[in-house]
Amino acid sequence: MKSVFCLCLVLLTVCQMISCGSSSESSVIFRQHELEQLWRGGQDSGYIDSTLSEPEKVLNEIFKRLPPICKVYPTEGYYYFKARLLDGFVSGNFRIVVDSDSGDLSLSFAYFNIHDPRNFKSLMLLNGTDVRIVPLPNGGHSVAIGDEVREFHDAGMVYRNAVGQVELYDNEDLVTGVMDESGVWFSLVFNKKTNYFYYLRNSSTFLVDRWVVLESIGKYQVVLGIASGFVFLRDTTSFRELLVGVRRLDIQRNTFYDGPFDQVPPDLDIANMLRAAYPYVSAGLGIDKYGGFVERENMRVAISPYQVYSKIDDLINLCKTAIDNCDKFECIQKLLCYETKRDYHTARENDGGVSMRKWPANHYATVSYSWQE
Repeated sequence: MKSVFCLCLVLLTVCQMISCGSSSESSVIFRQHELEQLWRGGQDSGYIDSTLSEPEKVLNEIFKRLPPICKVYPTEGYYYFKARLLDGFVSGNFRIVVDSDSGDLSLSFAYFNIHDPRNFKSLMLLNGTDVRIVPLPNGGHSVAIGDEVREFHDAGMVYRNAVGQVELYDNEDLVTGVMDESGVWFSLVFNKKTNYFYYLRNSSTFLVDRWVVLESIGKYQVVLGIASGFVFLRDTTSFRELLVGVRRLDIQRNTFYDGPFDQVPPDLDIANMLRAAYPYVSAGLGIDKYGGFVERENMRVAISPYQVYSKIDDLINLCKTAIDNCDKFECIQKLLCYETKRDYHTARENDGGVSMRKWPANHYATVSYSWQE
């Protein structure tokens, strides 16, 4: 009898975890709540009485389910959600857009089928016409659609401005703090000697994953995040953790674990660093001071200095090779943080065929499928 009771309890718990109910009060999962669930608590999901092909209806249904205060945790400013529509699961986001020239405000709304990111819908709502957006004294915005009013607070900026918790070596500059949508907190570093960017995990912040040591190689450890799939090379003498790997499947599916490249704050004046790291940006395409491509609207340089792996053993072997053949961190870092687009300009001149479609997706999953030479 006791075993039957335990089994029923387990089934009830599992049922609650996969949202057996269909309450309209819990039909959307916001990334704010998923992150807070990792730290403190969270919420469930049911159905929304809409289909993917009805963006206006989906917008209104999700907007009225937003919490009164929307905390935008990731540092790039996207407020993420997942929803269960009548015809499938979608992932999407809200974002307050500020025109760099006029200062005009808009509300961006987009979502895509999680099983087919190319199947997406988006809306851009203009302030004063489709939506009412009012700046708040704390730097956030009040957003109203019809009678529904919500506030968006840029919580990620707190971490971005609270950098300096990672030990820096000679020739390193701390570019910014990055609060990733995975819940993992990073520091983006630029090495003036190697002209490389790389990400270091800020281990002094919230623990949102379970980390396991896959391999010990001298003073280094190859460390895996069980949930995120992120792989780090940990220096056991300094406890610095260098991001060296992100799962290919997560990049292809555009999940919250696709790497921190898409959470680099969009208003950083880092064009000189980008030109040094990626010479191709000076070879015709052109970028503005924030790294946005002049000839490609809404797209910017993806800073993705890590390996995209399918088999973890291959990445471990690469780490072993780098450590065996290098006696300095900069050598190891150059081998493990190499990106093919660093040499794209050379391949382009020689018609070597390094395809742009191999680059990680930018903000919109659909764009990465069509961006190719």
